[in-house]
Amino acid sequence: MPSQLPASLGLSESQVFAPVDETLAAAEVALNRDRLYLKVLDHCASASQAFDHLEQLIDTFQTYDSQQQNIQTLTGAGYRPPELPPPTGPSQIPAHCPTGATLCRSVWSKH
Repeated sequence: MPSQLPASLGLSESQVFAPVDETLAAAEVALNRDRLYLKVLDHCASASQAFDHLEQLIDTFQTYDSQQQNIQTLTGAGYRPPELPPPTGPSQIPAHCPTGATLCRSVWSKH
């Protein structure tokens, strides 16, 4: 797990780890007070799974941050992606487009 959370995640460490802390606290209660050892194993498995998901989430946000930084570097250097030409007729609207495309087809066919 990274030592620092990505800023783009928009959450503090206490917010990110609160569900895991709650699960571990429940495991502690199940162990010390209730003596429900199988429940302890369930809580620990849930905490482990939460860490796995959290790692994936953090990796995703780090990848996003890196991509955004690369985009800013490229646009800062003056790069602009080429513009695609606009569609010229109803034949260029795929059949699987939403219902708004039907309106577009009828407007284009009048021109």
